Amino acid sequence: MGIDVFIEWDAEPAALAESLETLTGAGPLHLKMISNRGTMVFPASRASPAVVDHYRCRFVAKDGHEPSDADILALVARIAAGHRWMHLEKLQTFDAVPGYTRAQGEGA
Repeated sequence: MGIDVFIEWDAEPAALAESLETLTGAGPLHLKMISNRGTMVFPASRASPAVVDHYRCRFVAKDGHEPSDADILALVARIAAGHRWMHLEKLQTFDAVPGYTRAQGEGA
């Protein structure tokens, strides 16, 4: 389905989203949401958690198809051009059921 990229960032989530969208806009995956400590912080939600400098950035395929490893590696390379990433998690489904958790406030 996509990938979660965990990024170290010490500014506002909206600024991180803008930077990521600039770096990754042309690829087959798009930024769906950013969460911090389990709560969605981008796109803006009603929740205003106290954030730390460790963000989960969820990218999903634009066409709904499973991205290839080459797509994921290219995405991470573009992200690495502007950000320090720490961890990656592929998002998979099993019998059409997501095998990953959603952030608090994240829709389907």
